[in-house]
Amino acid sequence: MRVFTKLGLSLLAVMISASVVWAQSSVENGPKKPHSAIVSDAQFDLQFEFPVGVGGGEAGIETDGSYIYTTKWNGGDFYKYQLDGTFLETFTCGTASNVRDLAFDGTYFYGAAASTSLFQMDFNSQTTVSTITAPTDCRALAYNEDDGYFYANNWGSDITVFDMSGAFVNSFPVGPVGDSYYGFAYDNYSGGTYLWGYAQVGATLNELVQIDLPAGTETGTYFDVGSVLSAAASAGGLCIDNNLVTGYWTIMGTSQNINIWGLELTPSGALPDSDVGIQSIVAPSSGMGLGNAEAVTVTVKNYGNNPQSNFNVGFSLDGGTYVFEAITETINSGESIEHTFAVTVDLSAYGTYEFEACTFLAGDEVPDNDCKTKTVENSAPAYCDATTTTEDETIGHVVCGDIDNTSDWQGGVADYTDISTVIEAGMSEGITVTNTGGIYASDIVYVWVDWNDDFVFEQGGDEEFQLENVGGTGETFTGDITVPAGTVDGDHRMRVRMTYSTPPVPCGNSSYGEVEDYTIVVGGGGPTPNCENF
Repeated sequence: MRVFTKLGLSLLAVMISASVVWAQSSVENGPKKPHSAIVSDAQFDLQFEFPVGVGGGEAGIETDGSYIYTTKWNGGDFYKYQLDGTFLETFTCGTASNVRDLAFDGTYFYGAAASTSLFQMDFNSQTTVSTITAPTDCRALAYNEDDGYFYANNWGSDITVFDMSGAFVNSFPVGPVGDSYYGFAYDNYSGGTYLWGYAQVGATLNELVQIDLPAGTETGTYFDVGSVLSAAASAGGLCIDNNLVTGYWTIMGTSQNINIWGLELTPSGALPDSDVGIQSIVAPSSGMGLGNAEAVTVTVKNYGNNPQSNFNVGFSLDGGTYVFEAITETINSGESIEHTFAVTVDLSAYGTYEFEACTFLAGDEVPDNDCKTKTVENSAPAYCDATTTTEDETIGHVVCGDIDNTSDWQGGVADYTDISTVIEAGMSEGITVTNTGGIYASDIVYVWVDWNDDFVFEQGGDEEFQLENVGGTGETFTGDITVPAGTVDGDHRMRVRMTYSTPPVPCGNSSYGEVEDYTIVVGGGGPTPNCENF
């Protein structure tokens, strides 16, 4: 739990204030909590990822095996999809509203507005059947069909077990890793009895955490879902079902307002003898300035019992003629290989391209997983976007040579590229960044300058600078911007980013902080005096 003693606020006051801030965003984030890198277990294959149909608060998720349903945490809407991700409709369900995670008991769906009032809902008739008074506020929610129990908590509160009448059964604390939970799913399919939590912790705020039942202790198995997604916001709802991908139990969730994803959890029932398929189209991927000879690489997986070899794999571009090549190596049961085609593709024209790749195995018993599709966009060179979900920390003042800019918070990249300073190649200039918003000792500031003008802020090299947290208070950050010798004269984009707890990266979303862009001009005069510290 975030420590608020520095601000001299009571926990109640902070939570009330925070809830007002969250309501301004379509992504619902928990209280800030420091977190470190989490070792992920690499047992999960990405089975699918498709965009949400609406967004604007789309967070919870559940399936009845026939359809996928999601919730709007900041309204009364629910959303319905086919199992392949095709969006069908928006609907309401009686008095139920602001529902977070969902659970399903085989007949009815359940969910709450982060309160003790748990709605029992019939999604067929789109009505609220009844309301159960739970012994805890329910945000993350799962149903144990073996015992008739619910598991629920609210961000970092104790995980509480209760029955269909709302009677308390048991409880256990979160942690040591899992916290800020948004989704739960019950698992008695993968060799034990577990509760999976989808937590807003870890590098991408999309961490799966496995909890042993009935003990309530973490098993040490964690997985960063954001590490395998093409895009991610904060963790949303979670569920498990065996109707999503033939032959497997799938653990499925939402990265809020971005996508619905599925990961392989464990095989369901006996595996077919002969079954191969495209697990993913690895390359090409969307990017800037793609070329006229881009490689096409696919991952082929053996989903069946028998080893397989000497079958064809192929791809088509924009519905054109298939390119076929043979897989000659042996792929054992459960194993995958990558295959790069000898034929390349021309993606040099800016625009969107549609790829389909398939396996062609004689006697394949499960054709549903033979093919995958992928959209690849070649975009004109541009700098990546960076956004911040919640207003708190603020880059209020940046001083570096002739750059002396005072500003207010912005949720996207604040474009101050018309403000610049000159630094000679091989020389340095001091920089000071002042936080004028919420000030926390765990705040961090990085700066990047695109010296080679390739529209990429490179990390870990001479384009990245970590500023010193002066006095460790999180208010003032200082450092030096050094221009590498030999850097060409001209304008170069500088990006300044402040985040809370997790080291900044130049692109993508962050829950807290701010991003500002400026210009460094190399050449055109001697070095300017170092910036003053204030």
